[in-house]
Amino acid sequence: MLSDYSKPIKLVVFLEQKIQIGGGHQQALNSILFVNSLSKDICDPSFIVTDKENIKILSNYGINSIYLKISIFRRVIMSLKRRIYIPISMQWIRNLIGKSYVECFLDKLNTELIYFTSPSSLPKYLSKYNFIYTVWDLSHRDEVEFPEVRENFVFERRDELNKNILPKSIAILVDSIVGSKNLVKRYGVDKNRVLVMPFSPAENIVVSNQDYEKNFIDIKNKYNIKFDYLFYPAQFWPHKNHIYILKALKTLQEKYNIKIGVIFSGSDKGNMQYIKDSVCEFELSEQVVFTGFVSNTEMRYLYRQSFALTMPSYFGPTNLPPLEALNLGVPIIYGDINGAREQLHDAAIFLDLSNYHSLCDAVISLKNDNVRNNLIEKGFNQLEYINNKRNKAEDEFKKVFLKFNNRRDCWSSHL
Repeated sequence: MLSDYSKPIKLVVFLEQKIQIGGGHQQALNSILFVNSLSKDICDPSFIVTDKENIKILSNYGINSIYLKISIFRRVIMSLKRRIYIPISMQWIRNLIGKSYVECFLDKLNTELIYFTSPSSLPKYLSKYNFIYTVWDLSHRDEVEFPEVRENFVFERRDELNKNILPKSIAILVDSIVGSKNLVKRYGVDKNRVLVMPFSPAENIVVSNQDYEKNFIDIKNKYNIKFDYLFYPAQFWPHKNHIYILKALKTLQEKYNIKIGVIFSGSDKGNMQYIKDSVCEFELSEQVVFTGFVSNTEMRYLYRQSFALTMPSYFGPTNLPPLEALNLGVPIIYGDINGAREQLHDAAIFLDLSNYHSLCDAVISLKNDNVRNNLIEKGFNQLEYINNKRNKAEDEFKKVFLKFNNRRDCWSSHL
């Protein structure tokens, strides 16, 4: 607990990249809403965005934010200064060299603690500030075959970042027990500094029945699709495994005389043309729709009118779309990757990603109304379990701030 002499922590919360792109960034929004709800006795937060579009999004939640532009040139200067070690006792040399642009910015806010709501390279350049860090996944270590973690030195950059940043973090947030164990195994971090904060559904995906009917969009009519459809919201990275669904659709049609469609939403990350070419090769053009990026409003209707959310991604340990599907009462067909069962327990049909016939079996199974309704009911129960687990994790997160505040009283703000 806070002592009678403690002051609220001057907390700076960083939100980098766009909230509306990708599940992780939706979780960053949830993190900001959590911090904003904390007692003002615990912390006095300032919210910093590095993308101007986030200012408006946060304002919709009654949160004021500050835009900070960090150019490539400024990052280079910070990198050069990082290589020079100067002890605290030699303050005059520190003053001579000067502070970086970001450090001056943080000093103006009287920053005592920084919370990075997503993976970030900034902690490398900020030697004096304590910080809380977020790790979404270690897929570059777990799934090294995929080009997106091998090309352009992505593996090396991510690994170097984790090795430099994680040991200095006063707390590290991960999304699962699987993720926590993996972090300790790969980087040897102190397990007592790792906090499991489960993903929760994006705030802006939830919709009342009244609003759903009021703004109704007929998805099949809009995209001219004549069949029930699987829905897969995912950017076109190779690891998202879109090809798996196409193979299953072709097999369902030829072997079982079942014609079902699929709607792919998401932007291209280099693999879309390969999937489009495969659609033509498999003669599935009538059954496959590419929507590109869609708004959160339309996303609700894509989910609700689908036969099932189908997600054969190789990366985890957890993902956001299954939580959105749980919230909207949509059956889930999900890749049986490490961490998937921790996230969903028995509220999904799990796929063998080495065998696309597994998806054929799942589709046939869900044509049974009893199976379908039972899975949806399990989904609502699992969502309640996840929300309770998240609430407990947030209580533990509050203790991180209290622990820091007790130590913070031991030194001058000038150090």
